[in-house]
Amino acid sequence: MHFPPGWLSLSTCRQYHFVNQSSTWSEALTYCRQKHTDLASIKSSTENDELKRTLESAGHSSDVRIGLYNEVNWKWSDGFSSSVADYRNWDTSNYDPDFIGANQFCVTIYQNGLWWDTDCSSKLPFVCYKGNYTKHDI
Repeated sequence: MHFPPGWLSLSTCRQYHFVNQSSTWSEALTYCRQKHTDLASIKSSTENDELKRTLESAGHSSDVRIGLYNEVNWKWSDGFSSSVADYRNWDTSNYDPDFIGANQFCVTIYQNGLWWDTDCSSKLPFVCYKGNYTKHDI
């Protein structure tokens, strides 16, 4: 199976897509839902590694938005929930999640695959996915 640059097949039913467009979390969510399925959900270290490879193949080397956010508890923008929805890969050496200034309620993934909590209004590129896991509760 052949995919254009920036795409990576996770399975026969899901693909990640890097979008090199600086956006707030809400703008990224709207874009992903209009053009793809949703912001990226990551349920395992394997998927985390595959998303890293997507960024590497696109030549991107800084943090990007994914679909994890916090209202009271961390949850995925697409409503994905099960025992594997609890997978996290925080940068604990940076004490994340740390909610600095009580403003960091969205998540980015860095090129090393570690996650940081960030301000939802900061403008960053993002990763969408196309395929299964749809339940839009936002």
